[in-house]
Parts: sequence; structure tokens; C-alpha cells
Amino acid sequence: MLNIQNLKRSLLSCVRLLLVFFVASNLYSDQEYDSAKEKLYREKISYHLLIRNDTEAASLSTQAIESFPYSSNLRKLYIESLSSIGSEKKLLRAWQQFSRDFPDQKYEDQVLELVAKGVLHYAEFSEPYLSKQYRYAVSDAFTDASSVESLKEAFHDSNFAVREMALNAVLSHGDDVLCDEIVDLLERERMPSVRRKALEVLIRVKGEEAKPIAESMLKNPNLSYFDRLSLILALLDGKDSMERSELEQLAQSSQAIERLIACYTYAYYGIKENLDLLKAMIYDPILDVRIQALTSLGHLRINQIDGESVDALMQPIIEGENKELSLLASWVCMLSDCSNQKHCFRDFLYHSNQKIRLQAASLIGYSLPYTQDLAEEFFQTHSDKYVRLNLSAQLLVHRVRVKEAQDQVFDFLQHPETAQFKASMPYPMETIWPVQLVDNFEKQISGVPSMVHSEVVQFCLLNLLAVLEDPRAYGAISDFLETHHSNAALASMPQFIRAGSAQLLDLICSFFDHPDLNKRIQAAALVAMLKKEEKALQILYDAYPQVDRRLKEMIVTIVGQIGAKDSIPFLMEAIYEPSQSMRIVAASSLMQCIRS
Repeated sequence: MLNIQNLKRSLLSCVRLLLVFFVASNLYSDQEYDSAKEKLYREKISYHLLIRNDTEAASLSTQAIESFPYSSNLRKLYIESLSSIGSEKKLLRAWQQFSRDFPDQKYEDQVLELVAKGVLHYAEFSEPYLSKQYRYAVSDAFTDASSVESLKEAFHDSNFAVREMALNAVLSHGDDVLCDEIVDLLERERMPSVRRKALEVLIRVKGEEAKPIAESMLKNPNLSYFDRLSLILALLDGKDSMERSELEQLAQSSQAIERLIACYTYAYYGIKENLDLLKAMIYDPILDVRIQALTSLGHLRINQIDGESVDALMQPIIEGENKELSLLASWVCMLSDCSNQKHCFRDFLYHSNQKIRLQAASLIGYSLPYTQDLAEEFFQTHSDKYVRLNLSAQLLVHRVRVKEAQDQVFDFLQHPETAQFKASMPYPMETIWPVQLVDNFEKQISGVPSMVHSEVVQFCLLNLLAVLEDPRAYGAISDFLETHHSNAALASMPQFIRAGSAQLLDLICSFFDHPDLNKRIQAAALVAMLKKEEKALQILYDAYPQVDRRLKEMIVTIVGQIGAKDSIPFLMEAIYEPSQSMRIVAASSLMQCIRS
């Protein structure tokens, strides 16, 4: 009886083992089947994305995640397909679900980039200018064929700012097709700022191959002085020196632009030999060539050319009718230790034409300390406040008569006028001019309101006072932050702030705890753009929910310019804003943070 019971138990155990084995075998087969099916889905979706059949990829990935909702790989492919077709709403919803189900992967660069690209792809089909503006501003994040086509379209956009932004994006492509498009753009482009950007991009991308194109463009009689300068400097870049034979070929060319290049060459390389060629170009029939010949001669600071004194050489020009040439010739004499010519320069400082007066002040400022006695003579007593301002600013830069010069600058800030920086002779000298004195054509080209120009000038002067520890700077900066709220000016200021402005930064940082929210934002924005300050960023994050859309866009833009990885969670919240322009700004800033 016992044996029968033991046998029954043994048989029952065997049956149980067989059942377990059978169930386990079937379970393993199901898992193996599911794995193969998921892999097949991934391969098919990837193939459709590869051949740009984005609609089919989106449809297939929708089916796939219904079958395998917890496959992170399929969910990523789903996000990629939605990004490719620009299905913004579904894409943002998909990322929310992905971040909830896979929190450890939600901030992966690949996933975030897909979200940003999807928002920007959607914006590509929008008509408003703002959408196009931000789309082309971040086109460097895209390297596919559709992006190249988008940039080509941007070169034909009716808004010159869009064309200029598209040119900035070309640098990441370095594509011969795009370079051909830039050449075409240059042939029809009428806006000087866009032409300069196109020339810069072309030479940087194509290098030596672009130089024949640049030389051909220099022959265009309608090319502006500064366009020519940009091209010439690009052509000279990379050469260590120039032989007499090369210089002679340029200086004696029948082409005025080649003679102009020869003039630049003397100053660029500091050539003090073969000056007979430069002397001949002082009398060139083309005004631009004569101006640059005199400018180069002033840079060289020499006393004689072929046994003839510079003073004697300049006298006929000084006495000539062209006041611009006469001013330059007097400047050349001063730099050649011909002190008897300083009385001529005094006459220019009191010329009836304010442009001539300011050009004279610019030359004095540029040539310090050689012209320090003139600057000290007039920076307090001249009747033209802009002459006083420019001379005072240059004295401060050179740490001369600091207290008195600070008083002059502070007096201007107490009664500010609409002013702006203007490139003056010798380039790249920047002089402060009254806005009404600037040519209407230049104002139209810049497209920047006079108020913005004026705020940038005021801020730079405040920076100068702060660097020199003027005790009045704190109160002046406080007033500035309280009364000036131009986002455009705010964005322009960092590029004008010179090195060594730690004192100004410290002063601005002291506003981080100010009770006025707007002051905190202005101060934090300025500091954040100048250096990656964690506290400044945190102030911007905290202020974001409390401000209007205009300031929100500014904050998100600045966060993107800084490019801190820690800003990604903040930007991913901003990308869900109901305003499309806000989503575009957030997406472009997100892309900058990912790629920083």
C-alpha cells in the first residue's frame, strides 16, 4: 500500500514538472515572438524615416506603441516621426507621456533635439515673420536636405533680417550648393549689412576659392567703403607679407580697387619700404584710394618719403578744397612730429560742419597719447558737447585727467540726447554722434530705433564710469535699470562692453535683491549675458511666470544664449506655452543648450 502511494506521488510530481516545463516553454516562445515583432517594427519605422517617408513612419509607429507601449526605443521612434512631420501638438503630448514613463531618459539630448526640431519644423510652415525669423536663426541645428532648401528660400525672403539670419546658419553647413546661392544673393542684394554678412560667410566657408569672387566683387562701383574694407581685410588675411613685385602690381594697376588694396597693405603689414608707391597713390584720381593712402601713411608715422618731408608733402592737400582729405593730411603731419600743424587741427575742431568736428575728435582720440595735449585742451572747453564727450571718453580709456573727464561724461548722462555709435576714420574707430547727424540711409539700413541706439551709448558710458570706480556710477546705473526697458538695447549691450568691466558687473549684481521685480530682471539679464552666473539665471527662472510675453521671450532667449545644460528643465516647461512665438523661442534656446 505504501509503495502504491509513493508511486502516485512520484507520478504527480512528474506531471507537475511537465506542466511547468510546458508553460515555461510557451512563455519563452511568446517573449521571443514579441521581441522579434518589436525589432521588425523598429526596422520598418527606421527605414521609412531614412527614405523620408515620414507620414508612413508616423502611422507605423502609432501602431507599434499600441502593441508595445513600454518600449522606450519605439516611443523614441514615435517622437522622431512626429518631429519629422511637424505634428507639434502630438509631439509635445508624446514627450509628456515619455517623460512620465521613462523619467531617466526624458532629458537625453537625442530626445530633446527631436522635440525642438519638431516645434521648429511646424514653425517653418507658418506665415508670420517671427516664426520665420526664429526658424532661420536656429537653422544651424539642421543638416538635412529640407533645411538646405529652407535656407535657399530664406535668401529670397522679402525681409532683410531673415536673409541675414539665414546667412548665419550657412556656416554650419559649409555646402557648395549654398555657397553658389550666396554668390547669386550677392549679385542682387541691395542691403549693405546683408552683403557684408554674405561676403564674410562666403570667404569663411570657401577660403582661397572665394578670393577670386571677392576680387571680382571689389570692382563693383556701388560697393560701400566698409564693404570694400571687409573684403580687402579678408583677402589679406593669411598672408605674412607682400613682396615689392606684388605690391607694385597692385599699386600701379589700372583698377582702382587693386590700388585700394595696395594702400591697405601698407598699414596691414606695417610696410615702411617701397613708399614711393604709396606716395603716388596720395594723388590718385579716386577719392577712396587717396583717403586710404593718407590713412595708411598716418599709421606708419614716418617723417620722410624719398628725401621729401611729410610736412611738405601734405601741405598742398591741407590747403586743398576737400576738407576730409585736408583733415587726414593734418593728422598725418601731427603723427609725424610736425607740431606746427596742430593749429590746423584746431581749425577742424571748430569747423562749421559738425561732421568734420567729430571726425577730427575721432582722429585725436584714436591717436592718443600722440595727440594728448589737444585732447586735454578741448575736452572741457569746446562748445560742441559731442566733441567734449568723445575726447573725454578717450581720455578715460587712456586713464588721463580721469576726474575731469568723468565729470564731462556724467554731465552728458544727466542730460542725455539721442546718440549712437558710428564707425569713423580711421576704421574701426567708433565715435558717438547725435542721431540726427547720421544719414537717413544708414538709419533705414540698421532698422534699429533711435531709442535703442541711445540706450546702448548710455550703458557703455556707465560701464566706463564703473570701471574707473566713479562713485556716481551706482546711482546712475540704478536710474538706468529703473527707466530703460528696451529689450533690443539690452541684447545689444554686451557686445559693446569692453574687457575689464568687473566693477560694473559687481554693481549690477547688487540689484539681484532689489524689491522691484523689473530691476531684478534687468540686472540678472545683463549679468547672465556677460557671464554664466547661476544666481542670475535663477532670478530669470523665478521671474518668468510673473511677467508678460515680451519679457518671457527675452528671458528664454537669454537663457538659450548662455547655453547651460541646467536650463533644459526650465526650457522644456516654456516649450508648452500657448503662444507659438514663445514655443519657437523656447525650442531654439533648447537647441542651443543641447549643443553647447
